Amino acid sequence: MKASKESCLVSEIDAVELRFSVAAMKLFILFLLGVCSAFAQTQEIAIDPKLPNVLLIGDSISQGYQKQVKEGLIGKANVTRNPGNAEWSGTGIKKIDSYLGDTKWDVIHFNWGLWDIYGWEYDNEDRSPEAYAKRLDELVTRMEKTGAKLIWATTTPGCKDPEKTMQNRFKKASSAKSVG
Repeated sequence: MKASKESCLVSEIDAVELRFSVAAMKLFILFLLGVCSAFAQTQEIAIDPKLPNVLLIGDSISQGYQKQVKEGLIGKANVTRNPGNAEWSGTGIKKIDSYLGDTKWDVIHFNWGLWDIYGWEYDNEDRSPEAYAKRLDELVTRMEKTGAKLIWATTTPGCKDPEKTMQNRFKKASSAKSVG
């Protein structure tokens, strides 16, 4: 018995719908895992008012070490981290007041830099070392006003091989300066 063109077409449509449903289910599961992971990362250890307050500010690298810092300082300090990803120093300038909030910080451990100088090209933002230094100075000045002891985690090392995107960007900038 030969299958009709219509029944083959229906079977193909059913197969596509099934593949789509499986893919959608996988995406939904990944979404749930992400939500659960984010929720787990934001669970704070109870704040003890007798202990010093430590604030970690940084990009995804600090997300990686925050758990160990919190666990290592249980009973010695209350450790909090900025929400989300502090990205580059320009994000810091925009969000520093919300990161600091109204908590009396004893220590602020911070890192900006990798996003400023490595790996991503931005057309409308000055990511030069000079602009980075100026923004970093502004951030340090603001954090000093809290009276906290500041700890700067220097920029995370980049890849051992040259990063082409930023090399090309700085070549263009150098060429433009020599023309002007």
